[in-house]
Amino acid sequence: MKNIFTYLTVAAMTLFVSCSSDSIIADGENVILEEGTMASRPALESGDETRGTLYLENAMMRFDWNEGDKIAVYPLYKPGTGQDIEAIDESHVQVLTYLQNVDGGSGLSKAEFSPNGKKYVLNVKNTKDFVAWAPYLSGEDFKDREIPEFGYTEMPVTYENQIQSANVEMGHYDPTKSDEMALLLASEKRASAHLGNYDYLYAQAEQGNTGYTCFDFSHVQATVRFYMQIPESENPQVFDSLVIYHKFEAPDRVGVNFVEKGKFSLETQKMTVYKKTNKLKLKLGTETEGMDLIDHEVGSETEGKYKSIYKRGDRYLLIAYMQMYPVNITLDAMQLPTLYLYGHTGTEAGGNLKHTYYKARLTKKNIEAGKWYQWATTLDEEQPIQFEVVNVEEWKEDDTFYNTVDKTEGQGTQHW
Repeated sequence: MKNIFTYLTVAAMTLFVSCSSDSIIADGENVILEEGTMASRPALESGDETRGTLYLENAMMRFDWNEGDKIAVYPLYKPGTGQDIEAIDESHVQVLTYLQNVDGGSGLSKAEFSPNGKKYVLNVKNTKDFVAWAPYLSGEDFKDREIPEFGYTEMPVTYENQIQSANVEMGHYDPTKSDEMALLLASEKRASAHLGNYDYLYAQAEQGNTGYTCFDFSHVQATVRFYMQIPESENPQVFDSLVIYHKFEAPDRVGVNFVEKGKFSLETQKMTVYKKTNKLKLKLGTETEGMDLIDHEVGSETEGKYKSIYKRGDRYLLIAYMQMYPVNITLDAMQLPTLYLYGHTGTEAGGNLKHTYYKARLTKKNIEAGKWYQWATTLDEEQPIQFEVVNVEEWKEDDTFYNTVDKTEGQGTQHW
């Protein structure tokens, strides 16, 4: 499936244009959309008090609609109105596919959607109000996130199994060279491409008199960016996963534990949490292999070392992205959250496999929906996270690593 997340920076923001009326402003001209169905998704504002002075300075994260994207639309049930719908759980979903972009101004991605490749008017008897959900995911890879055909009060949400396949090429960072910055932007898009399938969106819209309906979507979650210095860069290795963890064992306190699974109601716009945890994992590389940043070209100047495109100044950098449901890690009773980086050198087949473990203490944060955060070790957001080496014994003793906060699934990370 085509990923729906595109990473862009916006240096100067203009006024967001709502799509809730039949007339919008685009490129300075008044454009009348007499009929059709549209969806907008807002950029993420920075949730940090301070912002990094790197490529994200004074910027926003923008999510763009792309070809192949789909949204799910349900008629909002209203008893006694003659909709031919007897109850909420009988409200039937209609799947609409991306048709074309419409300029929403910087910071807002807007597009038309249709089931048949033409401008489309939602048509349900005695119904002007609709609710919508995105992304619409289907197929074998998304069985745990297939939305209900009837009813819109239990939309499946999971933040498990996030996998980032590429690293940002910070070696291209040079604000004086537009071509280098373009290459950096392209690498940011590749590194954050996995976020789209975890960018859950919800909206409610009223159809206008012309048949025009526009869904102004909101984000269920936040996006977290980890800006890290690669540890022990003189000894290149493959990186397998990143785990963020905090000690606060309170099974009944949803807001202070990470959310792994839940159901979101489009009626109440609230989440029912089914699975809580005190750690979240981001897999690096692929499901079966880690992220390899090493130059393997025989005879190259950097053969056997990390590729120079990942180096800025005298540091090699690793930048990771994770979608995260709102969580408040600021209470006095909570320890500083810990970030673990896990990697390896050698191979099992070669008989020289060696696991590596690193950790860093992070600042406390209150993560809010619709925002992006650069989670760091200090309040100076420009400074990358620096890890300390821990051996396997220290790693095992440092934290219990129960799989869930209620400890029902045993303990141990099994190498994450």
